[in-house]
Amino acid sequence: MNGTARFVTQRFPMFLLGGIFGKMVDDSGSITSIAPFLTKRLGVKRTMLSAQNGLMKCRWP
Repeated sequence: MNGTARFVTQRFPMFLLGGIFGKMVDDSGSITSIAPFLTKRLGVKRTMLSAQNGLMKCRWP
Protein backbone atom coordinates (compact mmCIF):
# COMPACT_ATOMS: atom_id res chain seq x y z
CA MET A 1 0.00 0.00 0.00
CA ASN A 2 2.86 2.39 0.74
CA GLY A 3 4.30 1.84 -2.72
CA THR A 4 1.00 2.69 -4.40
CA ALA A 5 0.54 5.82 -2.32
CA ARG A 6 4.08 6.96 -3.09
CA PHE A 7 3.58 6.33 -6.81
CA VAL A 8 0.36 8.34 -6.89
CA THR A 9 1.78 11.26 -4.91
CA GLN A 10 4.93 11.43 -7.03
CA ARG A 11 3.07 11.19 -10.34
CA PHE A 12 0.00 13.27 -9.47
CA PRO A 13 1.28 16.48 -11.13
CA MET A 14 1.95 14.55 -14.34
CA PHE A 15 -1.57 13.06 -14.33
CA LEU A 16 -3.12 16.44 -13.55
CA LEU A 17 -1.20 18.28 -16.27
CA GLY A 18 -1.95 15.50 -18.75
CA GLY A 19 -5.65 15.82 -18.03
CA ILE A 20 -5.55 19.60 -18.38
CA PHE A 21 -3.61 19.35 -21.64
CA GLY A 22 -6.05 16.77 -23.00
CA LYS A 23 -9.00 18.97 -22.12
CA MET A 24 -7.37 22.00 -23.78
CA VAL A 25 -6.66 20.03 -26.96
CA ASP A 26 -10.24 18.78 -26.99
CA ASP A 27 -11.82 22.17 -26.35
CA SER A 28 -9.64 24.04 -28.84
CA GLY A 29 -10.37 21.59 -31.63
CA SER A 30 -6.70 21.22 -32.52
CA ILE A 31 -7.04 17.45 -32.52
CA THR A 32 -9.08 17.78 -35.72
CA SER A 33 -5.97 19.06 -37.48
CA ILE A 34 -3.42 16.83 -35.71
CA ALA A 35 -5.17 13.53 -36.48
CA PRO A 36 -5.45 14.00 -40.26
CA PHE A 37 -1.84 15.23 -40.41
CA LEU A 38 -0.54 12.12 -38.64
CA THR A 39 -2.71 9.85 -40.75
CA LYS A 40 -1.55 11.49 -43.97
CA ARG A 41 2.15 11.42 -43.06
CA LEU A 42 2.32 7.98 -41.44
CA GLY A 43 -0.54 6.01 -42.90
CA VAL A 44 -3.54 4.49 -41.22
CA LYS A 45 -1.71 1.49 -39.76
CA ARG A 46 1.05 3.51 -38.07
CA THR A 47 -0.93 6.47 -36.72
CA MET A 48 -2.05 4.89 -33.44
CA LEU A 49 1.37 3.34 -32.85
CA SER A 50 3.09 6.70 -33.30
CA ALA A 51 0.66 8.40 -30.92
CA GLN A 52 1.31 5.76 -28.27
CA ASN A 53 5.07 6.02 -28.74
CA GLY A 54 4.91 9.78 -28.44
CA LEU A 55 2.95 9.54 -25.22
CA MET A 56 5.37 7.02 -23.78
CA LYS A 57 8.37 9.22 -24.63
CA CYS A 58 6.74 12.26 -23.05
CA ARG A 59 5.73 10.38 -19.94
CA TRP A 60 9.02 8.63 -19.14
CA PRO A 61 12.17 10.56 -20.05
